[in-house]
Amino acid sequence: MQIEKMRGRHLAKNENGEIMGYITYKGRSENTIEIDHTVVHDEYAGQGLASKLVRSVVDEARKEGWKIIPTCSYADAWFQKHEEEKDLL
Repeated sequence: MQIEKMRGRHLAKNENGEIMGYITYKGRSENTIEIDHTVVHDEYAGQGLASKLVRSVVDEARKEGWKIIPTCSYADAWFQKHEEEKDLL
């Protein structure tokens, strides 16, 4: 699996280049983004893909100096489980 990053969206693709899932975010201000959707296609559910997608955005946010508003229910739950990342909220 590889994650293709573009502004506002990260795509998880399998070795054939097929999209397995994605996460989207949008800018709320100069230094704040909102994670609004995390989607994993049914055939890839239960493999930790959604968590990897959130991690990908978290890593980008750290690099860019962004804060995060997780309005997506999955991303919000992810932050509840990852106390070490709450400084980004």
